Amino acid sequence: MAENNIVVIGGSFAGHSLANALAHKLPATHRILLVEQNEFTAHLPGVVRGLVEPGWEERNLTAPTRQETVFKAGTRHRVLAPVRVLELLEGRVLLDTEFEGSTEVPFGKCIVATGSSQRSPLRPEPGATRAEYADALRLEQAGFGKATHVLVVGGGAVGVEVAGELTTHYPSVQVTIVHGRSRLLETGEQVPFGTQMAPQPDTDGVHTPYAYPFVPESVSERVDAQLRARGVEVILNDRVRFPSSEEHTGAVVNGEVDPPAWDGREGLLPGMRAVTLASGQTVHADCVFGGSGAWPNSSLVSAVDPTALVGGYVAVDPNFRILSSAPALKDVYALGDVANTGGRKTAGQAVGEARHLAMVLLSHLACEAQGRPPAAKAYAPGFLQSILVPIGEGRGGPGDGIGAGSVDLGWLGVWRAPEWLLRWFAKDYFCSQHFVARFQGEVGVKDL
Repeated sequence: MAENNIVVIGGSFAGHSLANALAHKLPATHRILLVEQNEFTAHLPGVVRGLVEPGWEERNLTAPTRQETVFKAGTRHRVLAPVRVLELLEGRVLLDTEFEGSTEVPFGKCIVATGSSQRSPLRPEPGATRAEYADALRLEQAGFGKATHVLVVGGGAVGVEVAGELTTHYPSVQVTIVHGRSRLLETGEQVPFGTQMAPQPDTDGVHTPYAYPFVPESVSERVDAQLRARGVEVILNDRVRFPSSEEHTGAVVNGEVDPPAWDGREGLLPGMRAVTLASGQTVHADCVFGGSGAWPNSSLVSAVDPTALVGGYVAVDPNFRILSSAPALKDVYALGDVANTGGRKTAGQAVGEARHLAMVLLSHLACEAQGRPPAAKAYAPGFLQSILVPIGEGRGGPGDGIGAGSVDLGWLGVWRAPEWLLRWFAKDYFCSQHFVARFQGEVGVKDL
């Protein structure tokens, strides 16, 4: 059985969904080992509300990753958590904990689904317990609850959604968003609609790197208008300037002392601080939230072969195989936030990739059993312009919006997301549909 282990590294959306898709379809000769470094996973789309609304951290935002919550009783598949993979070796992985008498576990196939990182508590710290993560969320909630003026650094989806949650739950708090692009939700180098995201012939099957597919301007415009209607100050084409250590004292202007300069710390500040922007403009705030930046957790792969990364993402072919000649990366695949698979880096996209990779793996195993070269249908990301951006649950006031979005129906075109869909999503960020339902073990996780 050992050489037929299917080792899945990472138990969040991509890895867990892959395990679900494979569990009942693998040959009896193979088993899944789902390895997760934390004792739990979080419903990441809903964290923006968990940062703001007290008590939300207890409402199915997290769930324990255990044998009994992931797999049915009597299964040959195993959950290893909390367990870290320390190194990828040829045909095996090195764990920080013994499994079946050894820290080296052989595999037939290995899948890297390690996701991406953001500052805590946007994502749990590696090795954090469920209780520690809940405490981190409560600390963030307490800071927002005491603030009078919150500066949100970055107007991507996270920054916009946090601003929306703040204006929903703390309507008297002043909120300012500073975004370095010409419109909200525009991040990095946008890929225009119509650009082919599938592999190009001149890249040897590598998905070309990019930031995110193009967000329709109409979505940005509607979100911008709704936030401004709630009193949010939106500053575009400007950036927060992080200060040096000598800039922390107040300045005398017209006989009055301005607030001390911001020292670069995030969260609730000791008092009002003056935050300087690249343009020279100053924003006064007593709470700073950093809503920008996520980076792929690709160090396991780069430690073996730095050339296997493209723009920090793991380079994969259309069957999710890592593109590398390193022996330790033979029969190793990658998907989700860590891989340059194309498409928007969302929970829904990760689930779609997992389902396709499950078909690829089953096909590859069947081909190998018959002595044929592995072959499977190539993956190409779809629904590139689908996006839902809620701004809280809605306050019910006249003309008060609940966010904006678009639904990509392929050849039928890209359509404006209906309000009922936005309200459905905003209710709990599809926690019941996409998170709780993902745990298919003998013990349910709802209210666990």
